[in-house]
Amino acid sequence: MNFNDRLIDLRRKRGLSQEQLGYELGVSRQTVSKWELGQSYPDFQRLVLLSDYYGIGLDELVRGIDVGDVRALNESDKQISSIYADVERGKEAVLRAWRAFLVVGGVVLALFALVVIYGVSQGSLFAGQPGRGARMTTAGALPPAALFSALWRAQGPAASRPIARNAYDS
Repeated sequence: MNFNDRLIDLRRKRGLSQEQLGYELGVSRQTVSKWELGQSYPDFQRLVLLSDYYGIGLDELVRGIDVGDVRALNESDKQISSIYADVERGKEAVLRAWRAFLVVGGVVLALFALVVIYGVSQGSLFAGQPGRGARMTTAGALPPAALFSALWRAQGPAASRPIARNAYDS
């Protein structure tokens, strides 16, 4: 009988669920499940707790454990930890790049704002400078109110008549 089968057998003989055994040992139900499925092994402290809880010797509890399996699982745990560490380093690099982008963008935005403020204060940014063809005004242009009254006079009293809706309304 291998270790994980021994754990299942001992737990069932006591009539315990995985959750109850996990509570007694201070681990989660998922951890007990991984032990029983052979996906991981308890650490030494938990092995001692298991042997005390079931009232059997540590050698009897661990008899049949293939040391190669334990080493392979520990190695895969190291690889997984290495992957997580690489992901964390990648996140930190992205965060540093994002911060640098924000700083550079803020500096560019501040410089642009200074150029706009300077141009507006000099009166030459949007209005253009005389003699350069940048002015958009026409000589003799009328203000909107004067333009409206000039159009009103040009149309005469016909402008106050209702608009014909069709050929029969005239």
